[in-house]
Amino acid sequence: MPGNPLKIVIVDDSKAVLLQASTTLSEAGYRVITVDSPFAAASVMLQENPDLVLMDVHMPALPGNKIVSMMRTRDHLQHLRVALFSSEEPSTLSRLARECGAAGIVHKGTALQNLVAQVRALLTDPIGTSN
Repeated sequence: MPGNPLKIVIVDDSKAVLLQASTTLSEAGYRVITVDSPFAAASVMLQENPDLVLMDVHMPALPGNKIVSMMRTRDHLQHLRVALFSSEEPSTLSRLARECGAAGIVHKGTALQNLVAQVRALLTDPIGTSN
């Protein structure tokens, strides 16, 4: 990826998922920032202004789709491209994404296969058409 690499923030409470996804996307040329707490996510997103946020759905205390819903009401966060990131059934994940205002979904799947392809598709797709 020539020039400045696109920046991706991954929010997930699983350190194993963060490591695997971060490694995979970094090797594909992306700059990756990981966040393991839903409560730290907003400040990191504000500081980093990423090209894409992958938001885990199933996190303790605050589900990712609720975080995205809250982001959509905040002027300083509503412009960010966010995808729900989960191993949830894709049809359920797509429904949650539409309901909360996410730009799309990235399915974790087994061993995060196709992660790079899913991220590339989201980054090249006009916002809101990939659900």
